[in-house]
Amino acid sequence: VFAGGSRCRAGGRAPLGYKLKHTATGAIRNSVAVKKSTLVVDPGPAAQVKAFLKGRAAGLPRNEAAKRAGCDCVQLFTKNNNQWAGKPITGEDAARFKESLANLGIGHPIAHNSYLINLATPNQDFHNKSTKALIDEIQRAEQVRIPDVVLHPGSPVDGSPEYGMKKIIESLNLCIEKTKDARARISLELTAGQGSHLGYTFEQIAEMIFGVEN
Repeated sequence: VFAGGSRCRAGGRAPLGYKLKHTATGAIRNSVAVKKSTLVVDPGPAAQVKAFLKGRAAGLPRNEAAKRAGCDCVQLFTKNNNQWAGKPITGEDAARFKESLANLGIGHPIAHNSYLINLATPNQDFHNKSTKALIDEIQRAEQVRIPDVVLHPGSPVDGSPEYGMKKIIESLNLCIEKTKDARARISLELTAGQGSHLGYTFEQIAEMIFGVEN
């Protein structure tokens, strides 16, 4: 799943007729390229399967689990997905993780961030925790050379969609600015639109990406 701007990407369920490139958590996903001027669907050359598995010790045990399942790419958590903070990744952890990827032939690791993060929340304390946590997720991914961090954009709770979109865009710019030396990108996940959650249309995802300054 790909989207333009150097640090922000998008992905979602593939409508019938699209050639498939990625699957994750059982949902079929199409490859999407978003440039500053247009939204382009790029089917990609071949199908690719991801295993969505919880990570432990920077994901090391899960690389092996993914390989046993016949996968050549893996999506994992670099820490507990229901906590704000995580055990630091040591240099030894990072080295073992990268060596594991190479030895097992897993070419595309992806990190999924904490489910607690909500960039659209009107609660300022919760928002501060969310941006801090996303910055940490990007830095953790950078440590182990994971190129993408999957993010659920968030919900304005009882606020308006317009308010939520504004908060998400501001938050993305803040987190990218705070991690400007990192190569890890934010991958915006298309949501099901449950409740007031945003990011359930390509138009919303495109608006978020077009609002990113870097």
